[in-house]
Formats: sequence, structure tokens, C-alpha cells
Amino acid sequence: MNDIHINIKGWCPGALRPMESGDGFIVRVRPRLARLTLKQLLTIADAADALGNGRLDLTRRGNLQIRGVPSARLAPLQAELDTIGLLDSSVTSEARRNILVSPLSGIDPACRDISTFASALETTLEHANDLGDLPAKFSIAIDGGGRLGLAAEESDLRFVAQGGAHSAPYAIFAGDDPVALGLCDTSHATEVALRLTRLFAQSRTGDERRVRSFLRRVGRRTLIAALNDLLQNNAATHPHTPFSSQSPIGCGQASEDANWFGLGFPFGAATAAQLRLVGSLAQRFAAGIRITPWRAIILTGLPATALAHIETESRTAGLITDPADIRNALSACSGSPACNAAEAATRSVALDIMEKARTLFDGNTTLHVAGCAKGCARSEPADIMLTGADGLYRLGFNATAAAVIGAPLPLSVIHEKLAAHGAAIHQERKAMSNRQSYIKDGAAIYRRSFAIIRAEASLDRFTRDEEKIAVRIIHACGMVEVAGAIRFSPNLVASARAALSAGASILCDSKMVANGVTRARLPADNEVICMLDHPDVAALATKIGNTRSSAAMELWGERLKGAVVAVGNAPTSLFHLLDMLDRGAPRPAAVLGFPVGFVGAAESKDALARDGRLPFVIVEGRRGGSAMAAAAINALASEKE
Repeated sequence: MNDIHINIKGWCPGALRPMESGDGFIVRVRPRLARLTLKQLLTIADAADALGNGRLDLTRRGNLQIRGVPSARLAPLQAELDTIGLLDSSVTSEARRNILVSPLSGIDPACRDISTFASALETTLEHANDLGDLPAKFSIAIDGGGRLGLAAEESDLRFVAQGGAHSAPYAIFAGDDPVALGLCDTSHATEVALRLTRLFAQSRTGDERRVRSFLRRVGRRTLIAALNDLLQNNAATHPHTPFSSQSPIGCGQASEDANWFGLGFPFGAATAAQLRLVGSLAQRFAAGIRITPWRAIILTGLPATALAHIETESRTAGLITDPADIRNALSACSGSPACNAAEAATRSVALDIMEKARTLFDGNTTLHVAGCAKGCARSEPADIMLTGADGLYRLGFNATAAAVIGAPLPLSVIHEKLAAHGAAIHQERKAMSNRQSYIKDGAAIYRRSFAIIRAEASLDRFTRDEEKIAVRIIHACGMVEVAGAIRFSPNLVASARAALSAGASILCDSKMVANGVTRARLPADNEVICMLDHPDVAALATKIGNTRSSAAMELWGERLKGAVVAVGNAPTSLFHLLDMLDRGAPRPAAVLGFPVGFVGAAESKDALARDGRLPFVIVEGRRGGSAMAAAAINALASEKE
């Protein structure tokens, strides 16, 4: 979705920032302190019906989004939000209120009341003239602890209460650093947040849109130095110990006569009628209304006699009232056609998968369906991830939307793969039900492992022979998503197997690769050679001005002719091999290119693939390693799995 600025009579572009989508404009409503009054909730519901398409979203930042607003109705909607105190003075002011707070603050006895701090911080950030336009996703979390902690929610700055008492200090965390910058008194917390925000705003580079990347460049000491006079201590001695966050769904008790009830909305999607129901329940039982970042609304201050009524009426209206409801494990963005960026439908697909693959969902398994690789609705990995692509879906396991890189598949194939995956997992759980019954037979472990890989990985683009090698490579690294990065030249398998059968040597860039080769699988008692320990290597490396791995390759000599070369460590080895060929070195029969790392690994494999002189198999990108290289040799050496 793209932010737009259009000029409509009666509507001030500085007060709202509508976002264009497939079903009209989306208008975000950001409640203060995660709270809504009854009048605000009912007005939002009525506005969604009268001025939008009657649908709303509950977001991961604890906001409400009114969907399907025609451009002609933006001005009336702005006026409605203004009358109930939910219209900010400017887009900048609204953006700076991206503050996530504990929704049970002041209610849960174990949760610090953080409302004073949060209100002061909102006001301070709103009126700070030297912050400019902060990145859209910049956020601050204030975690009071208790039953619904915020430890798992993404934020740029995080304040974690170190006790329920108002006088207890806050631990301050930046980006994804698990160790606190230090502790600060409650009285200094607002100033600490302002200084860190100002430092980020004024010192970040153009591509540093989150504090985590900024922190990696400037280091912890820079942030600590900016707070030196405000910290109780400036030593990194406070690891992030997340509060145990429970489900927001269902009922909880604050005191003997005060309860709360969390109502979930499947996929975070709500209708105006459902919001009106929540409002009527709040009115009937004089309840407070809190919005959560978990796509749920909590009614607070309830008498025990109200709980059964709330549960029954909400469940009848399609809301989630049970923490064990299987729909809690499902998430999906709005998808096509509601979102212009989406390449496939999402929510109906998630429900369909849930119905057809129920055995996969044991209360812990998560499923997310993303309309595209941006993954707007879920940034963390899901156990099962579908990413829309041109009307089809890429399937991944324990992956984010962007990390799923397999071939797009139709839903019929997705269902087949999930059924196979479910059967393999069920068999594995049954076998591992207790320590005494775990699998001890090595061959059985291999068979079971390969069955799981074939159920989970996208292998359709490989030939039968290539598939066996890909399965071995995946088995070596434990990542089924790597299947999408495995690339074969057309004649790799035939060339390598013919060479090995003829007795060709296996030349390795590292001892780890050589030691990983299973000699019993070699078809002709092939010699496995690594020259790193040769006494001339160190001097030769100095002479040629390259790494020891590259120098060791110079000692291969005529053995290189018709050999199978396996590179599992150094990118310089692949680059140097191509240089040797340029100088007239004998050509090997095949090259298995799996160097790993952040400097040169991706580039060296790309250079091998583009060179065109040698049959090859590579794993594109940074991933690789000696285990993958050895696994590829073992797969090529024998057709027996």
C-alpha cells in the first residue's frame, strides 16, 4: 500500500494519511494508550459502515484501520474522527505516536501502570522540533510486564519495567540487542527516550530505517554515551528476560470483583457489526475497552456474572473466545483483491488449509499466508508459510514470507505436500514420544529424514538425479528453503558420475570437506585430496598473494584434469580455480561450488555459473559450507540413498 496525498475540498492532507488499496482507501485510527471510549468505538463502527465498506483491520501495532473509503468520503471521515478526539493535528504528530504499551497497564496486578510515562512521551515526541520525519515503522514499546508482556513485539526502543512499583526503574533496550543499555529512573524515562530518538533521527544514514541497523554501525557505546548522566549504571549487565506472555484471548482476573475478557478477530479482520457488538457488551457491563497488538480487543472491569454472556454472544458473532481455538494459529494479510500489492488470495486459503490439514495444527503450529513477499502482516517466521506469486503460492517451513524461494505451486500441490508433511511429522512424533523409543537405526533415520525433506521442500524443478543430490544438500544443512537456491548446470550429474566411475580424484579445498566424504560410497576407491597441510602452502600463499586455500590448489597439478572439485569453504578457491583455467590449467570434470560467507561467497558462485566452461552445482547466495559440499559428493558417488 502506498501513502498518497490528494487535494480534496474540506479535507486537510496534514491531518490524515490515507493509504490506497485494492478496495479503496484505508484510514488508520491510532488510539491513545491503547484505549477507546465507548463513544469512540461506536463512532468508528458507524463510520466504517457509512463512509467505508463496513470492514476494519486490527493491526500488529494496536491500531484500527477503516477499509474501503472512497476519496469523496475522506473529508467526512476526518470530521467524524475529529469529533471523538482521534484526529491528530498533523501527519507528523500521528506518526510519532507509534508507541506500543501494555494493554493491561493499571489492570493486571503484575503489570506496571505505564500510562503517565506513555502520555508524557507522546507529548514530548509530538512537540520535539528537531526530530524531522522519522521512518514510518520507527516505534517505542513500553512493557509493564504481567500476563501480556510485549517482549515478542518488534520495536526500535524498548522500556521494560523492572517491577510493578511505580518507583522501580526501567531497563532500556535498543533494536534487537538482547542486553540492556542500562537502567533509568522513572523520572528520567521520557528524556532517555527523547535522546535516543533524537540521536537516531539526526545521525542515521538514508538506508537506516530501523534502530537495529543504526546500532550495528555506531555501536552500543555511542548510545550509552548519549545517556551517561541519566543511567543508574552504564554497564551492559541486564539481559533481556522476557515476561511470560500468555494469550490475550479469554478471561482473566484483576481482583475478586474485576475481570477482563479478550476477544479475538480471525486474521485481525473485523466488521462494523462485530465492533458494535463489542460496544454493546461494553455498555451493558460498564467495561473499559483496550486494543491489543495481537488482533484482539479486551473488555476490562467486568463482574464475574458478565463473562458467560460475553463468551456466548461473541462466539456466536464469529469472534474468537477460546485461547485453544485453532484460528489463533492462523494469520494472513488482506491479500488479493483487497491489496494492490498482493499476488494471490490469502485468508480463504488459510481457512481452507486449516480444514484440510487439521492434523498439522496441534496448538503450537503456526500458518501464515502472505499475498506477496513483503510479509506486511507477519515479519517473524511461521511454521508453515505460503507466499503468493502470480496467483500461485511458494511453500516454506519455519520461514518468513521473503525467505520462501521455492517454485510457485498451485493449491492442489500445496495440499498434497502438506498432507505428506503431516504424515511424516505424525510418524516422527509417534517415534519420539519418549526417550526410550527414539530411533536408533542410522538407515531408518536417513529414510525418515529424506521423507520429511521431500514432503517439505520444493523439488519439482529438479530432474530425478538432481533431486537426490538436492535432498542430501538439504539434509546436511537442515534448511528445506535452501532448495530454491540450489542450481545445477544441465550436465553436472552425468559428468561428475562418469568421472567418479572412471576413478577420478576428488579435490577438496578444506579438510572438513575431505573428511565428510563417505569412502564406502565411492565407486572406484577414488583418491580424496586436500593439500592444505603440504609444507609448501604457506610460502606459496605469500608468493602469489592469496589465501592458503588458493595456494593449495596450485599443488593439484595434473590431478586437476578430469577431477571432481569440491569447494565448501573459501570463495577465493572458486575465483582462483577460474584464474588457473585462464592460465591453461587442466579442466576438471565437474565443480561443486559451496563456499560460505559474507565476503565473496555469492559472487564466486555467480562467477562459476557465468563462466560456462565447467559443469557445476552451487547454492546461490551466502549459504554453503563443507557439509553441503561433502553431501553433494556422497550423493553423486552412489545412487543409493
